[in-house]
Amino acid sequence: MTEDIRIYEVADTNLLQVITNEEKNSTYYSKQNLDVYALNGKIVLLNNDIIILNVFPYEVLVPNEESVVDLVEIIQGYINNIIPENQEEVNILSDILTSNEERNELLGVIRKQTEVQSEMLDELKLCSKYLRKIYNPE
Repeated sequence: MTEDIRIYEVADTNLLQVITNEEKNSTYYSKQNLDVYALNGKIVLLNNDIIILNVFPYEVLVPNEESVVDLVEIIQGYINNIIPENQEEVNILSDILTSNEERNELLGVIRKQTEVQSEMLDELKLCSKYLRKIYNPE
């Protein structure tokens, strides 16, 4: 029984799409988590050390290759084609996010202080009103 498997490298991403079960199932996998090798004439594809494919080359329609070794080499080429992240930008964005969180915490404290001071002002106004009545009893 063949499954008519198709394995595609998703353009401009670090994903590999695996279509199985005569195009009834499709799953995307992160290339960073994948391993591929040949064992006993079969192609074995692992995702985080979990077998997701264990098939003969003739069960794979795309990429089309009869040799198990060549097919593994093609899939390994897909896996190795990682688009590098710009780590410097990621770090800068992370720093901005952290400073925004700190700023928001500070604004929350300032807001709470403002509410307390507003309540104190109301109390002072009330106290002042009573003191005027006591010292200026017209």
